[in-house]
Amino acid sequence: MLSLSQHRAPQIPSVLNILAKKKKSYNVIFIVHKTLHSWKNVKIPLSQCSLASRGVSSEQKLPSHARVVICGAGVVANSVAYHLVQNGLKDVVILEQGSICGGTSHFGSGTLGLFKPLAEKNIISNSVHLYQKLQEQGHNLGLKQVGSLNLAQTQDRMIFLKRRMSCQVATGLQCELLGPNELKRLHPYLHTDDLVGAAWVPGDAVCNPMAICHTLATLATQGGARYFENCTVEKVQAKNGRVSGVETSLGNIYCETFVNCAGMWARDLGLRSTPKVRVPAYPVQHFIVMTEPLAGLPPPDSLPYIRDYDSNTFIRQYNSGFMIGG
Repeated sequence: MLSLSQHRAPQIPSVLNILAKKKKSYNVIFIVHKTLHSWKNVKIPLSQCSLASRGVSSEQKLPSHARVVICGAGVVANSVAYHLVQNGLKDVVILEQGSICGGTSHFGSGTLGLFKPLAEKNIISNSVHLYQKLQEQGHNLGLKQVGSLNLAQTQDRMIFLKRRMSCQVATGLQCELLGPNELKRLHPYLHTDDLVGAAWVPGDAVCNPMAICHTLATLATQGGARYFENCTVEKVQAKNGRVSGVETSLGNIYCETFVNCAGMWARDLGLRSTPKVRVPAYPVQHFIVMTEPLAGLPPPDSLPYIRDYDSNTFIRQYNSGFMIGG
């Protein structure tokens, strides 16, 4: 049976609300973490690993001061930078130990699922609205509404889906329960003999995670943010209970606010701060497989993507085949 896991699509952090509410005499350490994805025999084109052709340039000389310093240049960090400059905060420096968008961001599934607990649903909904706006402005983010099938292999799982549906319908989300025969019509490649049913969410979508990462970085740069590649954050310093600066491989930089978007390295960075910050995040290994092109498949992103909670796996169309992860 085709099965799917719950990898998360790029989502927008609410760091703006934190910055807007804080008093000038305080600053914020905002922690974001990710999981580690293991890819086998996947070739990433060089054009996807460099943003030079996309209007993003990496500077060499680190400034002595910035109002906000962000560690990491993945999709979350770029989203933070984009929203800060959009709200008028131009003095933003992003420090990346490798290359911009060169970390785990391009290993995401690119699925945008709204069939989630309310807090997560609201974040994803905000993300979708942003991506729609950017795509309407001419940025090709690969955003397409394909719907999702959330599978149930057991009666207990079906009860779980019904309970979640009761909450989701109250928020206005369109979703319905389907039986095996209806599932087969929506996704002819899905083996349904051992399925009880599924929750069908027609409004769910897919996107291109790398395109989103690149676009947010480009727009952040155009708004005044400055990127520094091959710059490792070695320690975050604090004075009188608040962040005072950052020690890096390119020198020291003083700042008013530091944002930890180091992903799978966030915990390690917290432990190397003074004083130590214990980030409750641990890298978790996942595996993703992409099939060879399959004859007879409909055009890319024509089929709904699938989440199989009982198998902890996901599947979506990818180019001329399928991407399966778990």
